[in-house]
Amino acid sequence: MSYNASADFWTINVSDVASVLRDRDKYVGLVKENGGVAHNMRDFKIDEFCVDNDGFEATWMRLPYQVEINEIGGTAFIRWYATAYIGDPLYEAPAYQGGVGTTCATTPANVTHRGAIVAL
Repeated sequence: MSYNASADFWTINVSDVASVLRDRDKYVGLVKENGGVAHNMRDFKIDEFCVDNDGFEATWMRLPYQVEINEIGGTAFIRWYATAYIGDPLYEAPAYQGGVGTTCATTPANVTHRGAIVAL
């Protein structure tokens, strides 16, 4: 891994870290031609990317979840648990109403949109 101080980002070969990148974690990256300029490809930065393992979708869709509304703070989340809502949640995503993703849901019945799922 190397750091470019003038541009303020790290570069890394994905093949070097493929076993440690976690699903749904966010990363930045630099894409450049490997081994020279045979095709004169220009380097470019990816501001944000995540690893998308097809198995993740199937895994969290089978987990027990609940919509949790905090009326005092005005926040709403969908939280997924390992087993029947016991212990700390594994993942969470903001829960919205109205289908746009800007207004927090006020009841579980009116959740129409969720934000990004993050591992806790």
